[in-house]
Amino acid sequence: MAAPKKKNINLLVQEGFEHTPLGKALNWLLSAGRVIVVLTQLVVIAAFLSRFWLDRQLTDLNEENTLRKVQIEALGSFESNFRQTQKRLAVYKELDTVKTDAGGIVKEVASLLPAGVSLSSISVSDEKLILDGIALSEQGLAGFIKALEGTAQFQSPTLTEVSLETTGQQVIKFSIRAVLTGNEERNQDGNKS
Repeated sequence: MAAPKKKNINLLVQEGFEHTPLGKALNWLLSAGRVIVVLTQLVVIAAFLSRFWLDRQLTDLNEENTLRKVQIEALGSFESNFRQTQKRLAVYKELDTVKTDAGGIVKEVASLLPAGVSLSSISVSDEKLILDGIALSEQGLAGFIKALEGTAQFQSPTLTEVSLETTGQQVIKFSIRAVLTGNEERNQDGNKS
């Protein structure tokens, strides 16, 4: 049997090895690898340190957003009050442009009342007049309706309810509706005085 041949392994680098292409490549890889490792560690350290700064900024932004949210919620009630006030002012302006001289209308109606007719309520709106009252006789009620028809201020007075009541004496309970005319003339007269 033949004895196996022994191979010698030399782990020591030969002296001219660093000048060979393989040696130069290995030398470059080792030095570049160190630089890459160092740069990677620097990036990791910079990212780790910047995390504290970014966390602080995030916390500040969250606090600022919370503060602004509270301010907006606090101003929400002011805004709703402001909008309600604007709506009220708009309604008031609208009503102000269409003024009805209720005092003049009441005086006019009172001057037309005959004896034996009295009113329990007078409702005046922009274009409507509603009169509720009692009359002692049919003639007094008919005279009152004729007087309303004779004026230019009240158009088409209509007897809407009539009932006969006996409370000690017999009276006629009535309700009259009429359309108001000449709002513009009354407004101009009211503005002149």
